[in-house]
Amino acid sequence: MRHIDIVAAIFLSLFMSDLIAQDWQSLNPPNAPSPREGHSMVTTPDGKVLLFGGGVPGQDLFNDLFVFEQNDWNEITPENDPPPARMEHDAWISGDKMYVFGGLGENGPLDDMWTYDLYLNRWEQPSIPGTRPPARHGQSVVPFPEGSMGILGGTGADGYNLRDLWSYSSAGYEKLRDCPKSYSHHLAFTIGDQMMLVFGEPGVFVYYQIEDGTWGVTTGGLPLQGYASHVNVLNNLNEKVVFIFGGRDAQGEDSDLVYEFNTATGDVIQRQNFLPLPVSGGDAALYKDGGEDGPRGISLADSYKVLLFGGESGGAVMNQTWASTQSYPIAGINLQPSDGLDVVLYPNPASSVVSLQWAVGSLQFAELEIVDVSGIRVMKELIPSGNPKVTFDISSLPQGVYFCRISNESQSVVRKLVVIKE
Repeated sequence: MRHIDIVAAIFLSLFMSDLIAQDWQSLNPPNAPSPREGHSMVTTPDGKVLLFGGGVPGQDLFNDLFVFEQNDWNEITPENDPPPARMEHDAWISGDKMYVFGGLGENGPLDDMWTYDLYLNRWEQPSIPGTRPPARHGQSVVPFPEGSMGILGGTGADGYNLRDLWSYSSAGYEKLRDCPKSYSHHLAFTIGDQMMLVFGEPGVFVYYQIEDGTWGVTTGGLPLQGYASHVNVLNNLNEKVVFIFGGRDAQGEDSDLVYEFNTATGDVIQRQNFLPLPVSGGDAALYKDGGEDGPRGISLADSYKVLLFGGESGGAVMNQTWASTQSYPIAGINLQPSDGLDVVLYPNPASSVVSLQWAVGSLQFAELEIVDVSGIRVMKELIPSGNPKVTFDISSLPQGVYFCRISNESQSVVRKLVVIKE
Protein backbone atom coordinates (compact mmCIF):
# COMPACT_ATOMS: atom_id res chain seq x y z
CA MET A 1 0.00 0.00 0.00
CA ARG A 2 1.42 3.41 -0.99
CA HIS A 3 1.80 6.19 1.62
CA ILE A 4 -1.21 8.19 0.47
CA ASP A 5 -3.35 5.04 0.34
CA ILE A 6 -2.57 4.27 3.99
CA VAL A 7 -3.57 7.74 5.15
CA ALA A 8 -6.73 7.76 3.04
CA ALA A 9 -7.78 4.36 4.40
CA ILE A 10 -7.72 5.30 8.08
CA PHE A 11 -11.04 6.21 9.62
CA LEU A 12 -12.90 5.72 12.88
CA SER A 13 -15.85 3.33 12.69
CA LEU A 14 -18.30 4.01 15.50
CA PHE A 15 -19.98 0.60 15.27
CA MET A 16 -19.14 -2.10 17.80
CA SER A 17 -17.07 -5.15 16.88
CA ASP A 18 -16.84 -8.51 18.59
CA LEU A 19 -14.96 -10.34 15.83
CA ILE A 20 -12.26 -11.14 18.37
CA ALA A 21 -13.67 -11.46 21.90
CA GLN A 22 -11.81 -9.44 24.50
CA ASP A 23 -13.26 -10.40 27.88
CA TRP A 24 -11.16 -10.00 31.01
CA GLN A 25 -10.48 -11.90 34.20
CA SER A 26 -8.95 -10.58 37.41
CA LEU A 27 -5.90 -12.66 38.34
CA ASN A 28 -5.36 -11.37 41.91
CA PRO A 29 -1.70 -12.50 42.07
CA PRO A 30 -0.45 -12.64 45.68
CA ASN A 31 2.84 -10.82 44.98
CA ALA A 32 1.53 -7.94 42.88
CA PRO A 33 3.57 -4.72 42.79
CA SER A 34 2.32 -1.80 44.86
CA PRO A 35 -0.25 0.56 43.27
CA ARG A 36 1.28 2.70 40.53
CA GLU A 37 0.86 4.36 37.16
CA GLY A 38 3.31 5.48 34.49
CA HIS A 39 5.23 2.19 34.71
CA SER A 40 6.51 0.19 31.73
CA MET A 41 5.74 -3.41 30.74
CA VAL A 42 7.59 -5.40 28.06
CA THR A 43 7.46 -8.98 26.78
CA THR A 44 10.72 -10.94 27.00
CA PRO A 45 11.83 -13.40 24.29
CA ASP A 46 10.68 -16.33 26.45
CA GLY A 47 7.20 -14.89 26.94
CA LYS A 48 7.47 -13.37 30.42
CA VAL A 49 6.55 -9.77 31.26
CA LEU A 50 8.95 -7.33 32.92
CA LEU A 51 7.52 -4.33 34.79
CA PHE A 52 9.78 -1.44 35.75
CA GLY A 53 9.23 1.69 37.79
CA GLY A 54 6.16 3.90 37.85
CA GLY A 55 4.80 5.89 40.74
CA VAL A 56 1.96 7.60 42.56
CA PRO A 57 1.84 11.27 41.47
CA GLY A 58 2.96 13.61 44.25
CA GLN A 59 3.87 10.74 46.59
CA ASP A 60 6.16 7.93 45.41
CA LEU A 61 8.46 7.03 42.54
CA PHE A 62 9.77 3.50 42.01
CA ASN A 63 12.78 1.84 40.39
CA ASP A 64 11.84 -1.73 41.26
CA LEU A 65 11.67 -4.53 38.69
CA PHE A 66 9.10 -7.33 38.58
CA VAL A 67 8.58 -10.37 36.38
CA PHE A 68 5.19 -11.93 35.64
CA GLU A 69 5.18 -15.68 35.04
CA GLN A 70 2.99 -18.60 36.07
CA ASN A 71 0.17 -16.20 36.95
CA ASP A 72 2.11 -14.27 39.60
CA TRP A 73 4.42 -11.28 39.95
CA ASN A 74 7.81 -11.67 41.59
CA GLU A 75 10.27 -8.90 42.35
CA ILE A 76 13.72 -9.23 40.77
CA THR A 77 16.81 -8.26 42.76
CA PRO A 78 19.46 -7.20 40.20
CA GLU A 79 23.17 -7.84 40.66
CA ASN A 80 23.87 -4.08 40.90
CA ASP A 81 22.09 -0.79 41.58
CA PRO A 82 19.08 0.02 39.39
CA PRO A 83 18.51 3.32 37.54
CA PRO A 84 17.05 6.28 39.46
CA ALA A 85 13.33 5.99 40.23
CA ARG A 86 10.99 7.27 37.52
CA MET A 87 7.56 7.17 35.94
CA GLU A 88 6.18 7.97 32.46
CA HIS A 89 9.34 6.60 30.84
CA ASP A 90 9.58 4.19 27.90
CA ALA A 91 10.99 0.67 27.73
CA TRP A 92 11.53 -1.88 24.96
CA ILE A 93 13.30 -5.19 24.33
CA SER A 94 16.06 -5.55 21.75
CA GLY A 95 18.11 -8.73 21.63
CA ASP A 96 18.88 -9.81 25.18
CA LYS A 97 18.38 -6.41 26.82
CA MET A 98 15.56 -4.21 28.04
CA TYR A 99 16.13 -0.53 27.28
CA VAL A 100 14.72 2.27 29.46
CA PHE A 101 14.69 5.88 28.30
CA GLY A 102 13.76 9.15 30.03
CA GLY A 103 10.84 9.62 32.38
CA LEU A 104 9.91 11.82 35.32
CA GLY A 105 12.38 11.53 38.20
CA GLU A 106 12.57 13.02 41.67
CA ASN A 107 14.03 16.28 40.35
CA GLY A 108 12.08 16.51 37.10
CA PRO A 109 12.33 15.01 33.61
CA LEU A 110 15.26 12.71 32.78
CA ASP A 111 17.37 12.31 29.62
CA ASP A 112 19.23 9.09 30.45
CA MET A 113 19.29 5.65 28.82
CA TRP A 114 19.69 2.38 30.75
CA THR A 115 19.82 -1.29 29.76
CA TYR A 116 18.92 -4.37 31.79
CA ASP A 117 20.63 -7.59 30.68
CA LEU A 118 18.04 -10.39 30.73
CA TYR A 119 20.66 -13.08 31.27
CA LEU A 120 23.21 -11.37 33.51
CA ASN A 121 20.57 -9.64 35.70
CA ARG A 122 22.53 -6.39 35.59
CA TRP A 123 21.75 -2.75 34.84
CA GLU A 124 24.14 -0.68 32.73
CA GLN A 125 24.15 2.93 31.51
CA PRO A 126 25.64 2.77 28.01
CA SER A 127 27.99 5.45 26.79
CA ILE A 128 26.23 7.13 23.85
CA PRO A 129 28.26 9.48 21.63
CA GLY A 130 27.02 12.87 20.40
CA THR A 131 24.06 15.01 21.36
CA ARG A 132 21.15 13.35 23.12
CA PRO A 133 17.52 14.40 23.30
CA PRO A 134 16.56 16.91 26.01
CA ALA A 135 15.05 15.51 29.21
CA ARG A 136 11.39 14.48 28.96
CA HIS A 137 8.58 12.26 30.19
CA GLY A 138 5.42 11.04 28.47
CA GLN A 139 7.22 10.49 25.14
CA SER A 140 6.55 7.65 22.70
CA VAL A 141 9.18 5.22 21.43
CA VAL A 142 8.55 3.06 18.34
CA PRO A 143 10.71 0.70 16.25
CA PHE A 144 12.00 2.19 13.00
CA PRO A 145 13.47 0.27 10.03
CA GLU A 146 17.02 -1.10 10.20
CA GLY A 147 16.89 -1.54 13.96
CA SER A 148 16.70 2.05 15.20
CA MET A 149 14.06 3.39 17.60
CA GLY A 150 12.10 6.60 17.07
CA ILE A 151 11.63 8.88 20.11
CA LEU A 152 8.87 11.50 19.78
CA GLY A 153 7.62 14.33 21.95
CA GLY A 154 6.85 14.23 25.63
CA THR A 155 6.86 16.94 28.30
CA GLY A 156 10.12 18.84 28.76
CA ALA A 157 11.83 20.38 31.78
CA ASP A 158 9.89 23.64 31.30
CA GLY A 159 6.55 21.84 31.53
CA TYR A 160 5.69 22.35 27.85
CA ASN A 161 4.99 19.56 25.38
CA LEU A 162 7.70 18.79 22.83
CA ARG A 163 7.49 18.07 19.10
CA ASP A 164 11.02 16.87 18.33
CA LEU A 165 11.72 13.46 16.77
CA TRP A 166 14.93 11.50 17.31
CA SER A 167 16.21 8.11 16.23
CA TYR A 168 18.37 5.95 18.48
CA SER A 169 20.67 3.13 17.36
CA SER A 170 23.99 1.63 18.41
CA ALA A 171 25.64 4.57 16.62
CA GLY A 172 23.91 7.08 18.90
CA TYR A 173 21.10 9.61 18.55
CA GLU A 174 20.12 11.45 15.37
CA LYS A 175 17.81 14.47 15.27
CA LEU A 176 15.06 14.12 12.65
CA ARG A 177 12.45 16.56 11.37
CA ASP A 178 10.13 18.02 14.02
CA CYS A 179 6.50 16.92 14.26
CA PRO A 180 4.05 19.70 13.23
CA LYS A 181 2.28 19.33 16.61
CA SER A 182 3.49 19.11 20.20
CA TYR A 183 2.41 15.94 21.98
CA SER A 184 2.84 14.18 25.31
CA HIS A 185 1.29 10.96 26.67
CA HIS A 186 0.26 10.14 23.11
CA LEU A 187 0.09 6.92 21.06
CA ALA A 188 2.46 6.15 18.21
CA PHE A 189 3.14 3.06 16.13
CA THR A 190 4.56 2.19 12.73
CA ILE A 191 3.05 0.55 9.67
CA GLY A 192 5.82 -1.69 8.39
CA ASP A 193 8.79 0.40 7.32
CA GLN A 194 6.66 3.07 5.65
CA MET A 195 4.94 5.30 8.17
CA MET A 196 4.59 6.28 11.80
CA LEU A 197 1.11 7.26 12.96
CA VAL A 198 0.63 9.52 16.00
CA PHE A 199 -2.66 9.84 17.89
CA GLY A 200 -2.31 12.70 20.36
CA GLU A 201 -5.60 14.61 20.35
CA PRO A 202 -9.25 13.71 19.76
CA GLY A 203 -10.27 13.48 16.11
CA VAL A 204 -6.81 14.28 14.67
CA PHE A 205 -3.73 12.28 13.83
CA VAL A 206 -0.39 13.11 12.28
CA TYR A 207 1.72 10.80 10.14
CA TYR A 208 5.42 10.62 9.40
CA GLN A 209 6.65 9.15 6.11
CA ILE A 210 9.83 7.39 7.14
CA GLU A 211 11.44 7.17 3.69
CA ASP A 212 11.52 10.91 2.95
CA GLY A 213 11.11 12.31 6.48
CA THR A 214 7.97 14.35 5.80
CA TRP A 215 4.98 14.95 8.08
CA GLY A 216 1.28 15.34 7.43
CA VAL A 217 -1.82 16.13 9.52
CA THR A 218 -5.35 14.92 8.88
CA THR A 219 -8.68 14.40 10.62
CA GLY A 220 -9.93 11.07 11.91
CA GLY A 221 -8.47 8.73 14.46
CA LEU A 222 -9.28 8.10 18.08
CA PRO A 223 -11.42 10.21 20.45
CA LEU A 224 -8.64 10.01 23.06
CA GLN A 225 -6.29 12.51 24.66
CA GLY A 226 -3.70 9.89 25.53
CA TYR A 227 -2.54 7.94 28.61
CA ALA A 228 -3.65 4.71 26.86
CA SER A 229 -1.75 1.44 26.47
CA HIS A 230 -1.53 -0.84 23.45
CA VAL A 231 -0.24 -4.19 22.14
CA ASN A 232 0.34 -5.59 18.63
CA VAL A 233 -1.07 -8.93 17.43
CA LEU A 234 -2.10 -10.64 14.19
CA ASN A 235 -5.74 -11.40 13.39
CA ASN A 236 -7.00 -14.54 11.66
CA LEU A 237 -6.26 -12.94 8.26
CA ASN A 238 -2.60 -12.45 9.23
CA GLU A 239 -3.09 -8.67 9.40
CA LYS A 240 -1.28 -6.59 12.02
CA VAL A 241 -3.77 -5.24 14.57
CA VAL A 242 -3.09 -2.74 17.37
CA PHE A 243 -5.33 -3.04 20.43
CA ILE A 244 -5.63 0.22 22.40
CA PHE A 245 -6.81 0.08 26.01
CA GLY A 246 -8.27 2.86 28.15
CA GLY A 247 -6.68 6.31 28.30
CA ARG A 248 -8.54 9.59 28.64
CA ASP A 249 -11.46 10.53 26.44
CA ALA A 250 -12.20 13.86 24.74
CA GLN A 251 -13.55 15.23 28.05
CA GLY A 252 -10.45 14.19 30.00
CA GLU A 253 -12.20 11.35 31.84
CA ASP A 254 -10.70 7.89 32.34
CA SER A 255 -11.91 5.54 29.60
CA ASP A 256 -12.99 1.87 29.67
CA LEU A 257 -13.08 1.54 25.88
CA VAL A 258 -10.99 -0.80 23.73
CA TYR A 259 -10.15 0.15 20.15
CA GLU A 260 -8.80 -2.03 17.38
CA PHE A 261 -6.68 -0.48 14.65
CA ASN A 262 -6.06 -2.67 11.60
CA THR A 263 -2.86 -1.38 9.99
CA ALA A 264 -3.56 -3.31 6.77
CA THR A 265 -7.00 -1.79 6.07
CA GLY A 266 -6.82 1.46 8.06
CA ASP A 267 -10.00 0.61 9.99
CA VAL A 268 -10.26 1.85 13.57
CA ILE A 269 -13.20 0.31 15.40
CA GLN A 270 -14.52 0.33 18.94
CA ARG A 271 -14.67 -3.10 20.52
CA GLN A 272 -17.85 -4.45 22.04
CA ASN A 273 -16.09 -5.67 25.19
CA PHE A 274 -15.03 -2.89 27.58
CA LEU A 275 -12.23 -2.88 30.16
CA PRO A 276 -13.10 -4.03 33.70
CA LEU A 277 -12.75 -0.39 34.87
CA PRO A 278 -12.10 2.99 33.29
CA VAL A 279 -8.32 3.36 33.51
CA SER A 280 -5.56 5.69 32.36
CA GLY A 281 -1.82 5.58 32.93
CA GLY A 282 -1.65 1.77 33.14
CA ASP A 283 0.28 -0.46 30.78
CA ALA A 284 -0.19 -3.68 28.84
CA ALA A 285 1.99 -6.46 27.43
CA LEU A 286 1.62 -9.96 26.00
CA TYR A 287 2.58 -12.96 28.11
CA LYS A 288 3.01 -16.65 27.43
CA ASP A 289 0.02 -18.76 28.38
CA GLY A 290 1.02 -22.33 27.55
CA GLY A 291 0.28 -23.50 24.03
CA GLU A 292 -0.52 -26.53 21.99
CA ASP A 293 2.03 -29.19 21.12
CA GLY A 294 3.99 -28.59 17.95
CA PRO A 295 5.91 -31.06 15.72
CA ARG A 296 6.57 -34.43 17.39
CA GLY A 297 4.89 -33.33 20.60
CA ILE A 298 7.21 -30.43 21.43
CA SER A 299 5.53 -27.59 23.29
CA LEU A 300 6.13 -24.40 21.32
CA ALA A 301 4.39 -22.24 23.93
CA ASP A 302 2.74 -20.20 21.19
CA SER A 303 -0.32 -19.03 23.11
CA TYR A 304 -0.16 -15.47 24.44
CA LYS A 305 -2.64 -13.29 26.32
CA VAL A 306 -2.88 -9.57 27.02
CA LEU A 307 -1.84 -8.58 30.53
CA LEU A 308 -2.98 -5.26 32.04
CA PHE A 309 -1.64 -3.80 35.25
CA GLY A 310 -2.16 -0.69 37.37
CA GLY A 311 -3.08 2.82 36.33
CA GLU A 312 -5.51 5.38 37.68
CA SER A 313 -9.29 5.02 37.86
CA GLY A 314 -11.58 7.65 39.35
CA GLY A 315 -8.67 9.40 41.07
CA ALA A 316 -7.37 6.22 42.74
CA VAL A 317 -4.08 4.56 41.73
CA MET A 318 -4.48 0.78 41.46
CA ASN A 319 -2.45 -2.42 41.43
CA GLN A 320 -4.98 -4.76 39.84
CA THR A 321 -3.83 -7.32 37.27
CA TRP A 322 -6.17 -8.42 34.48
CA ALA A 323 -5.70 -10.92 31.67
CA SER A 324 -7.64 -11.31 28.45
CA THR A 325 -9.57 -14.52 27.91
CA GLN A 326 -8.58 -14.41 24.23
CA SER A 327 -5.21 -15.89 23.23
CA TYR A 328 -3.04 -14.98 20.24
CA PRO A 329 -0.37 -16.89 18.30
CA ILE A 330 3.28 -16.10 18.86
CA ALA A 331 3.57 -15.15 15.16
CA GLY A 332 1.58 -12.02 15.94
CA ILE A 333 3.97 -10.73 18.59
CA ASN A 334 6.99 -8.55 17.95
CA LEU A 335 9.05 -10.03 20.77
CA GLN A 336 12.33 -8.65 19.46
CA PRO A 337 12.31 -5.39 17.51
CA SER A 338 14.61 -5.63 14.50
CA ASP A 339 18.25 -5.31 15.49
CA GLY A 340 19.21 -4.38 11.95
CA LEU A 341 21.45 -7.44 11.56
CA ASP A 342 20.87 -10.16 9.00
CA VAL A 343 21.62 -13.10 11.30
CA VAL A 344 20.05 -16.36 10.13
CA LEU A 345 19.65 -19.55 12.17
CA TYR A 346 19.03 -22.72 10.13
CA PRO A 347 17.61 -25.29 10.01
CA ASN A 348 15.04 -24.36 12.63
CA PRO A 349 13.59 -26.58 14.10
CA ALA A 350 16.73 -28.73 14.13
CA SER A 351 17.66 -32.08 15.64
CA SER A 352 21.44 -32.62 15.47
CA VAL A 353 23.28 -29.77 13.70
CA VAL A 354 22.44 -26.09 13.28
CA SER A 355 24.23 -23.13 11.63
CA LEU A 356 24.34 -19.40 12.34
CA GLN A 357 25.26 -17.13 9.44
CA TRP A 358 25.44 -13.36 9.03
CA ALA A 359 26.38 -10.95 6.28
CA VAL A 360 30.07 -10.69 5.41
CA GLY A 361 31.44 -7.29 6.41
CA SER A 362 28.83 -6.69 9.13
CA LEU A 363 29.73 -7.25 12.79
CA GLN A 364 32.47 -9.59 13.92
CA PHE A 365 31.12 -11.88 16.62
CA ALA A 366 33.35 -13.63 19.14
CA GLU A 367 31.20 -15.94 21.23
CA LEU A 368 28.12 -18.14 20.99
CA GLU A 369 25.99 -19.13 23.97
CA ILE A 370 22.86 -21.29 24.08
CA VAL A 371 20.53 -20.98 27.06
CA ASP A 372 17.31 -22.82 27.83
CA VAL A 373 13.99 -21.15 28.67
CA SER A 374 14.91 -20.98 32.36
CA GLY A 375 18.06 -18.99 31.55
CA ILE A 376 20.56 -21.80 32.20
CA ARG A 377 23.51 -21.89 29.78
CA VAL A 378 23.77 -25.29 28.10
CA MET A 379 26.47 -24.58 25.50
CA LYS A 380 29.25 -22.05 24.89
CA GLU A 381 31.51 -21.81 21.85
CA LEU A 382 34.10 -19.33 20.58
CA ILE A 383 33.73 -18.03 17.02
CA PRO A 384 36.95 -17.76 14.96
CA SER A 385 37.83 -14.17 13.99
CA GLY A 386 36.45 -13.11 10.60
CA ASN A 387 34.18 -16.13 10.29
CA PRO A 388 30.65 -15.13 9.15
CA LYS A 389 29.25 -18.59 9.83
CA VAL A 390 29.42 -21.15 12.61
CA THR A 391 27.98 -24.69 12.59
CA PHE A 392 27.63 -26.60 15.83
CA ASP A 393 26.47 -29.95 17.12
CA ILE A 394 23.27 -29.89 19.20
CA SER A 395 22.67 -33.64 19.28
CA SER A 396 23.21 -33.70 23.05
CA LEU A 397 20.50 -31.11 23.75
CA PRO A 398 17.13 -32.40 24.93
CA GLN A 399 14.02 -31.53 22.91
CA GLY A 400 12.81 -28.04 23.77
CA VAL A 401 13.03 -24.30 23.13
CA TYR A 402 16.39 -22.49 23.45
CA PHE A 403 17.89 -19.06 22.78
CA CYS A 404 21.16 -18.59 20.87
CA ARG A 405 23.14 -15.52 21.82
CA ILE A 406 26.05 -14.41 19.64
CA SER A 407 28.01 -11.46 20.96
CA ASN A 408 31.13 -9.34 20.93
CA GLU A 409 32.33 -6.70 23.40
CA SER A 410 29.75 -4.10 22.35
CA GLN A 411 26.68 -5.87 20.95
CA SER A 412 24.77 -9.12 21.03
CA VAL A 413 22.03 -10.78 18.97
CA VAL A 414 19.55 -13.40 20.18
CA ARG A 415 17.79 -15.95 17.99
CA LYS A 416 15.24 -18.56 19.10
CA LEU A 417 16.01 -22.24 18.40
CA VAL A 418 13.61 -25.18 18.56
CA VAL A 419 15.23 -28.60 19.06
CA ILE A 420 13.24 -31.69 18.07
CA LYS A 421 14.15 -35.36 18.34
CA GLU A 422 13.05 -38.23 16.13
